[in-house]
Amino acid sequence: MRAADYTNALAALDRAEQLDPKLLGAQYIRGIVHKRLNDFPKPSRASSAWWPGIPSASAPTITWPCATKAAEQYTNAIATIEAALEREPDNSTCHYQLITLYRRVGNVERAARHAEAFDRSRTRSPSRKRRAEALERSRYSYIIEVPPAGPDLQPLLEPPIRFVEVTKEAGLAPPVPPPPLPPQPPSRLNRTDYTPEMARRYVVWNGGSVAVGDYDGDGKPDVYIVNCSTNEEASANRLYHNDGGWHFTDVTAKAGVGDRGLGTHAVWGDYDNDKQLDLYVVNYGPNVLYHNRGDGTFEDVSSRARVNEPQFGSRAAFVDYDHDNDLDIFVANNVDFGEPPQRDSLVLPDDLPGQINALFRNNGDGTFTDQNR
Repeated sequence: MRAADYTNALAALDRAEQLDPKLLGAQYIRGIVHKRLNDFPKPSRASSAWWPGIPSASAPTITWPCATKAAEQYTNAIATIEAALEREPDNSTCHYQLITLYRRVGNVERAARHAEAFDRSRTRSPSRKRRAEALERSRYSYIIEVPPAGPDLQPLLEPPIRFVEVTKEAGLAPPVPPPPLPPQPPSRLNRTDYTPEMARRYVVWNGGSVAVGDYDGDGKPDVYIVNCSTNEEASANRLYHNDGGWHFTDVTAKAGVGDRGLGTHAVWGDYDNDKQLDLYVVNYGPNVLYHNRGDGTFEDVSSRARVNEPQFGSRAAFVDYDHDNDLDIFVANNVDFGEPPQRDSLVLPDDLPGQINALFRNNGDGTFTDQNR
């Protein structure tokens, strides 16, 4: 079986069962072989005879129910595992399988009951009795709610939600029509064709982003658009204030956040704990930190805060990594376009060296310290 020679494995199991029809090991291995072959036959009379002989809900007991579950024979699988639970009520694997099975048949109440039992049994049963899928049950599986099956639960013939282009009507259209993208850099090129302009074209094809945050605390999310263009005016970022009623107003000039770098990302976060969202913009160097003054305007404090990371940034995140109650900044950087490798041809971006990421620790006084230097 380990050599994946399943035909000979089944033949050997047939001979073993002729010698001892009640040999549990043979039945257990047969179940595994059929599962690997995606062949889920009903348990034969011989195999069903050994269910009562198993002392507990061990791996052989679960094999056939899992096979019938995969074959969507949910009733058989539920009955078998419920019978196994009568012999071993605290078996976490059985409870986990029944959670998924009852959800598939639309019995939410029983699924919830076994979810509670699973949580209790997981702390009681030895780890050697827990299958991998049961150990992997995460907190996110608790939020899955499956409605009960019934006449009210019918498939929709049409999508229930449709999207309509309202960019212009909402006031989110750019003041300057974006120019067409430059030719995309080839993935493979000669070293002699590698130029700074080629690098900028690569950035433009991979830049641009959107950050949503309520910067003025009025309960309505505002939109900051990160642009990335070889045209400086078109590359200026825009901040749109949410007026309510599905309408936005461009307040970039008033707010003072129209950075014109080759932008790749932006993130909102209150780094100075004044209950006002500040804004960190990631560029093809240098990055920009805008401090929220609380009056609808921002101040560029990048140099003073020492977070004007000069590399080719990709993404950033505010996170309190040292648990001192103020937000630090992590910047994930991209490749180094400075000097191409010494070879006749290269592949973009695979053959370029990567840049070191940056972690800025918040000093609590409006400045940061780069932990990588």
